[in-house]
Amino acid sequence: MLRFPATSRYPLLGVVLFVVGMGTTSAAFAATVAGSGGVTDDEQGLASALINAARQVGAALGVAVLLSVAATSTQGSTGSAAALAGGYRTAMTVAAGLALVAAVISVRFVGGRTRRGSTALGVSGGTNGNGIRRSRDVEKHPVLSS
Repeated sequence: MLRFPATSRYPLLGVVLFVVGMGTTSAAFAATVAGSGGVTDDEQGLASALINAARQVGAALGVAVLLSVAATSTQGSTGSAAALAGGYRTAMTVAAGLALVAAVISVRFVGGRTRRGSTALGVSGGTNGNGIRRSRDVEKHPVLSS
Protein backbone atom coordinates (compact mmCIF):
# COMPACT_ATOMS: atom_id res chain seq x y z
CA MET A 1 0.00 0.00 0.00
CA LEU A 2 2.97 2.27 0.48
CA ARG A 3 3.58 2.28 -3.28
CA PHE A 4 0.05 3.30 -4.36
CA PRO A 5 -0.11 6.66 -6.09
CA ALA A 6 -2.99 9.02 -5.34
CA THR A 7 -4.71 7.89 -8.55
CA SER A 8 -4.85 4.15 -7.70
CA ARG A 9 -7.59 1.95 -9.02
CA TYR A 10 -10.10 0.48 -6.61
CA PRO A 11 -9.78 -3.20 -7.65
CA LEU A 12 -6.07 -3.25 -6.84
CA LEU A 13 -6.73 -1.55 -3.52
CA GLY A 14 -9.45 -4.13 -2.83
CA VAL A 15 -7.01 -7.00 -3.35
CA VAL A 16 -4.49 -5.44 -0.97
CA LEU A 17 -7.15 -4.77 1.66
CA PHE A 18 -8.38 -8.36 1.35
CA VAL A 19 -4.86 -9.67 2.04
CA VAL A 20 -4.47 -7.27 4.97
CA GLY A 21 -7.84 -8.41 6.36
CA MET A 22 -6.85 -12.07 6.14
CA GLY A 23 -3.56 -11.34 7.91
CA THR A 24 -5.32 -9.38 10.62
CA THR A 25 -7.80 -12.19 11.18
CA SER A 26 -5.00 -14.74 11.41
CA ALA A 27 -3.11 -12.57 13.87
CA ALA A 28 -6.22 -12.05 16.01
CA PHE A 29 -6.84 -15.80 16.12
CA ALA A 30 -3.22 -16.51 17.08
CA ALA A 31 -3.33 -13.82 19.77
CA THR A 32 -6.52 -15.31 21.22
CA VAL A 33 -5.01 -18.79 21.33
CA ALA A 34 -1.80 -17.50 22.90
CA GLY A 35 -3.66 -15.32 25.40
CA SER A 36 -6.07 -18.00 26.57
CA GLY A 37 -3.54 -20.83 26.64
CA GLY A 38 -2.69 -22.06 30.11
CA VAL A 39 -5.85 -20.54 31.57
CA THR A 40 -8.17 -22.83 33.49
CA ASP A 41 -11.66 -23.47 32.18
CA ASP A 42 -13.13 -21.40 35.00
CA GLU A 43 -11.13 -18.33 33.91
CA GLN A 44 -11.57 -18.59 30.11
CA GLY A 45 -14.28 -15.89 30.11
CA LEU A 46 -12.04 -13.49 31.99
CA ALA A 47 -9.11 -14.19 29.68
CA SER A 48 -11.32 -13.67 26.63
CA ALA A 49 -12.63 -10.37 28.01
CA LEU A 50 -9.10 -9.13 28.69
CA ILE A 51 -7.93 -10.11 25.21
CA ASN A 52 -10.86 -8.39 23.52
CA ALA A 53 -10.59 -5.25 25.68
CA ALA A 54 -6.87 -4.99 24.93
CA ARG A 55 -7.56 -5.43 21.21
CA GLN A 56 -10.22 -2.68 21.24
CA VAL A 57 -8.07 -0.22 23.21
CA GLY A 58 -5.08 -0.97 20.99
CA ALA A 59 -7.11 -0.41 17.83
CA ALA A 60 -8.52 2.88 19.11
CA LEU A 61 -5.12 4.18 20.18
CA GLY A 62 -3.47 2.91 17.00
CA VAL A 63 -5.96 4.67 14.73
CA ALA A 64 -5.64 7.90 16.72
CA VAL A 65 -1.84 7.86 16.65
CA LEU A 66 -1.59 6.94 12.96
CA LEU A 67 -4.11 9.59 11.92
CA SER A 68 -2.13 12.12 13.97
CA VAL A 69 1.03 11.08 12.11
CA ALA A 70 -0.78 11.40 8.78
CA ALA A 71 -2.18 14.83 9.68
CA THR A 72 1.19 16.06 10.93
CA SER A 73 2.98 14.95 7.77
CA THR A 74 0.43 16.73 5.53
CA GLN A 75 0.38 19.92 7.60
CA GLY A 76 1.09 22.94 5.45
CA SER A 77 0.18 21.12 2.23
CA THR A 78 -2.41 22.38 -0.19
CA GLY A 79 -4.86 19.59 0.63
CA SER A 80 -4.40 17.81 -2.67
CA ALA A 81 -4.93 14.10 -3.13
CA ALA A 82 -1.18 13.61 -3.51
CA ALA A 83 -0.51 15.29 -0.15
CA LEU A 84 -3.17 13.16 1.51
CA ALA A 85 -1.72 9.99 -0.02
CA GLY A 86 1.73 11.08 1.18
CA GLY A 87 0.42 11.52 4.73
CA TYR A 88 -1.18 8.08 4.69
CA ARG A 89 2.02 6.62 3.25
CA THR A 90 3.97 8.07 6.18
CA ALA A 91 1.43 6.70 8.66
CA MET A 92 1.60 3.23 7.09
CA THR A 93 5.40 3.31 7.24
CA VAL A 94 5.18 4.10 10.97
CA ALA A 95 2.64 1.26 11.39
CA ALA A 96 4.95 -1.17 9.57
CA GLY A 97 7.83 -0.15 11.82
CA LEU A 98 5.73 -0.67 14.94
CA ALA A 99 4.60 -4.07 13.65
CA LEU A 100 8.23 -5.05 13.09
CA VAL A 101 9.13 -3.99 16.64
CA ALA A 102 6.16 -5.98 17.99
CA ALA A 103 7.26 -9.06 16.01
CA VAL A 104 10.79 -8.84 17.39
CA ILE A 105 9.47 -8.50 20.94
CA SER A 106 7.13 -11.46 20.41
CA VAL A 107 9.88 -13.69 19.08
CA ARG A 108 12.25 -12.65 21.84
CA PHE A 109 9.94 -12.99 24.82
CA VAL A 110 7.13 -15.35 23.76
CA GLY A 111 8.63 -17.69 21.16
CA GLY A 112 9.81 -21.12 22.27
CA ARG A 113 7.98 -21.27 25.58
CA THR A 114 6.45 -24.67 24.92
CA ARG A 115 9.06 -27.38 24.61
CA ARG A 116 8.91 -31.14 24.78
CA GLY A 117 8.49 -32.20 28.38
CA SER A 118 6.97 -28.88 29.41
CA THR A 119 3.39 -27.83 29.76
CA ALA A 120 1.67 -27.17 26.44
CA LEU A 121 -1.05 -24.56 26.03
CA GLY A 122 -3.87 -25.11 28.47
CA VAL A 123 -2.83 -28.50 29.76
CA SER A 124 -1.57 -29.75 33.08
CA GLY A 125 -1.37 -33.08 34.81
CA GLY A 126 0.30 -36.35 33.73
CA THR A 127 2.10 -37.03 30.45
CA ASN A 128 0.68 -38.73 27.38
CA GLY A 129 3.81 -40.73 26.53
CA ASN A 130 5.25 -38.08 24.22
CA GLY A 131 6.56 -36.00 27.10
CA ILE A 132 3.69 -33.53 26.84
CA ARG A 133 1.54 -33.19 29.92
CA ARG A 134 -2.13 -34.04 29.72
CA SER A 135 -5.06 -32.25 31.24
CA ARG A 136 -6.49 -33.76 34.38
CA ASP A 137 -9.95 -33.43 32.82
CA VAL A 138 -8.88 -35.49 29.80
CA GLU A 139 -7.63 -38.26 32.08
CA LYS A 140 -11.00 -38.41 33.85
CA HIS A 141 -13.12 -38.21 30.69
CA PRO A 142 -14.26 -41.69 29.59
CA VAL A 143 -14.00 -41.01 25.83
CA LEU A 144 -10.99 -38.67 25.69
CA SER A 145 -8.78 -40.72 28.00
CA SER A 146 -8.60 -43.71 25.64
